[in-house]
Amino acid sequence: MPEIILCNLVHIGYASILLAIVWLANFLLSLYYNVAIVHHCSNCKKCLNDVIRFMSVCAGVVLLTVAISAFPRFISMVGLSVPDEYVEVMSVLAIITIFAKGIYEYTARAMKKLDSILKSELEEDDDIS
Repeated sequence: MPEIILCNLVHIGYASILLAIVWLANFLLSLYYNVAIVHHCSNCKKCLNDVIRFMSVCAGVVLLTVAISAFPRFISMVGLSVPDEYVEVMSVLAIITIFAKGIYEYTARAMKKLDSILKSELEEDDDIS
């Protein structure tokens, strides 16, 4: 069981990096949109809360994925047989499913903010012409 958890922690690490990248993209686009376009300055407390929320989500997802990875082994320990292939498939699907939701949501939000920024800049260009 420790081997599969360690292997899954590597996968979780890669997925966490992807999640961090899209979260940071969303965060930076939001910051730019709020300051440069809407002229609404965020305070430091809101930024800190966003970082804390992101860290909490990552920690929760890691713990959830470890639990799901260990669950098939637990089933085997109590007397039900689970083929090793199923254990691997369940672990990989859990990691993909759990992280994919967050990655998708932050990517969708970042794309909406990018779209708003581009529309605003295009409108400014049209006003200048």
